Amino acid sequence: MAIDTGNTAWLLMSTALVMLMLPGLALFYGGLVRAKNVLSTIMHSFFGLAIVTVVWVILAEIYPTAIRGRALGLATFFLWVADYAVTQTFPIMDAKDSWFVQHFNHAFPFYVYAAFCVVLVVVVWRFVPETKGRTLEEIERMWPGRQSP
Repeated sequence: MAIDTGNTAWLLMSTALVMLMLPGLALFYGGLVRAKNVLSTIMHSFFGLAIVTVVWVILAEIYPTAIRGRALGLATFFLWVADYAVTQTFPIMDAKDSWFVQHFNHAFPFYVYAAFCVVLVVVVWRFVPETKGRTLEEIERMWPGRQSP
């Protein structure tokens, strides 16, 4: 499957970069290097620039016009639920005396989040269509079984 330049290629590349950076960050947090804050800041900057911005662009384009408002509201709700889940699970996986820290030395949460990036790469590669240069109506017609009025 060829990937055209545009949103899909950018999202794949950005997710792959974050996916490759997370194990590196895990090594830093695991105690191999002490300058972990610099890498953490860089990783969060790439994540904010790459994945987060494109997610909002895709959400704005992908839903049919008739349900776009409600669908975007529901998608936003689930994005916030996912943010809450990450915020709540990270301290549990990174607690000082936990099994995760004893066996992975603070790296386990980053391995988990890198695995989610692998899943994201597969989902984008298989299911997110290229939309560069297309109108919202053309994008809506691309989905099987859906026609614009």
